[in-house]
Amino acid sequence: MKRLSQVLAWVLVFGIVGLSIVPPDYRIVTDLPRLFEHLSIFLLAGVAFGFGYPDRYPMQSIALVLFAADVELMQVWVPGRHARLSDFAAAVLGLGLGTGLAYVSTRMARGRIIMARVSRGKKTRLCSAVSSRRHEAHIPGPKEKLEVVRAWPQDEGGSQQYSPTRVAHRVKS
Repeated sequence: MKRLSQVLAWVLVFGIVGLSIVPPDYRIVTDLPRLFEHLSIFLLAGVAFGFGYPDRYPMQSIALVLFAADVELMQVWVPGRHARLSDFAAAVLGLGLGTGLAYVSTRMARGRIIMARVSRGKKTRLCSAVSSRRHEAHIPGPKEKLEVVRAWPQDEGGSQQYSPTRVAHRVKS
């Protein structure tokens, strides 16, 4: 799913650029309002980038807004095309809604994974299945205590080799 979203995101980027820089005679025309077209295509791009590259939302937001501005500014040099502030606003709104939708759904899915693992009663589990960056993802309930077990050995100097993918949680009742 992640790889498919990444491919779709880049196909949409190249499609947006291609449709934006062609002369108006070669542009695909639909019966939908122009602002709705901008909003929908950029919403799809925002969702695709959000699902394809999770945990990169701040950088995505900045890069996609700059991309939308660049697409509109490229139209200044295309004969017969016009850069419009309303098109830019619709694009930014679509990107914001798309990345926001992907962010919320990704966080909700991760929460469901955590809750499903706790409800199954497994005593030890690896957090890398939930998130490789947040090894403290599980918050213990009122009747359980959380103990972080380091699953890697110490090296010769006594320091630990930290790797968040090797941290396991053991829940004690």
